[in-house]
Amino acid sequence: MRASEFVRDSGMRASSRGLVSLAAAVMLSALLVLAWLPALPASPDWTDPVDVSTQSEYDQYEPCLVLDPDGTSHVVWEGYDEYEEDWSIWYADNAGGEWSDPVLVSTQSEDDQANPRIVVDAHGAAHVVWKGYGPDGGYEKIWYADNAGGDWSDPLDISIQSEYDQDNPQIALDAAGAAHVVWEGYGPDGGYEKIWYADNAGGDWSDPLDISIQSEYDQNNPQIALDPQGGAHVVWEGYDEYEEDWSIWYSSNAGAGGLGALADGWSDPEMISPDDDWPYYPVIAIDSAGGAHVIYHGHTELSQGNCSCLYVTDAGGEWSYPVLLSDGYGQNGSYLMQLALDALDHLYVAFDADDGMIHYTTDQGSGWTDPVVVSTQSDNYNRAPSMAVDRAGNPRVAWGGYDPAGDYEKIWYAEDITRRLVTAEAVGAGAVDPEAQIVPIGGDAAVALLPDAGFRVG
Repeated sequence: MRASEFVRDSGMRASSRGLVSLAAAVMLSALLVLAWLPALPASPDWTDPVDVSTQSEYDQYEPCLVLDPDGTSHVVWEGYDEYEEDWSIWYADNAGGEWSDPVLVSTQSEDDQANPRIVVDAHGAAHVVWKGYGPDGGYEKIWYADNAGGDWSDPLDISIQSEYDQDNPQIALDAAGAAHVVWEGYGPDGGYEKIWYADNAGGDWSDPLDISIQSEYDQNNPQIALDPQGGAHVVWEGYDEYEEDWSIWYSSNAGAGGLGALADGWSDPEMISPDDDWPYYPVIAIDSAGGAHVIYHGHTELSQGNCSCLYVTDAGGEWSYPVLLSDGYGQNGSYLMQLALDALDHLYVAFDADDGMIHYTTDQGSGWTDPVVVSTQSDNYNRAPSMAVDRAGNPRVAWGGYDPAGDYEKIWYAEDITRRLVTAEAVGAGAVDPEAQIVPIGGDAAVALLPDAGFRVG
């Protein structure tokens, strides 16, 4: 949408009366411009959950959901095939409007595979990492595959620093399409689990780098996100140097230009969970200005002993004190959580709880909303949500949970697609406010046209 042009106003005077008249004219022009927006029908907030794991009648677990630039949803998960043998990694998307048949990704072995994570590049190609056994069994390694060539590539072991078990991989893509992966695992001599990082920014995969240098003791459950310049930001849970309580740790290679293992420019790990008792499962997202936003499962004096969803950010320059996002969900409330940002840096969170349901909350700039339930297909043990949000702030959630009959766990998907991102552009000597806003379908948008001094709206 382009706003009206600004033309020179030779008769404009700096009087309060003139300014009021000009403001009225500006608002009138704004309303006339926005009247060109097409009226769209309203739709329900959340759709009914759909089972996407149709390859099998048996149990399916731990989905990961992402969106491509066209708004298509892509999901991977671990689960049985039709014969309920070992777990495999499966993939499906709704590019055709309906969900595709699941495709087997973990073709390197028929032994157990688990913990899949997915990202999609600018061309809509999916990139997946997971942990699993190789063709000869042995120890679990970190595997990578993509469908950039149309078909899925042969899985590649990227955890070459050790022959011992590796676990919990996470993946992110930069603007150039390079993959950045973190995971927990043992080093070449065994010992304690550390946090490892590798990327293929140089074409081939780099040697894994230990970034959890604050301690020799166990480190677990890393998460990674990239800033607009390609810098990697990682959080994880782990012991400090004295092997006391676990803490949430943060490190970044943003100062190295996002080159990661190629530049070895990681910051010293920083503890971001003050005054907590055994926090775990951190999740990170980066806003358009490079600010980090983190949620994790933990305690504060506000949570009355319950494990709850806590939120911290360094968007103000220093790490904030944790904010309590959920309470009253039981001792293990908000156990597994997901965090996402839209184009305007609004925050969205999905979590499971002791009540067996998947909950959703958002902060649109005026505070966190009361959580709502999205797992309406069953009240029988829903868990491990994964969430993605499009540019207009429409959330999509996938999770594992039982069907209405309560027989087997399946992968469920629901979405709220009731919003549009509206942008405005000024042509001439002036500006518009706001340049972008999120508007409900069927709702109204308003924008102010702001001419420079000596100009008026024409």
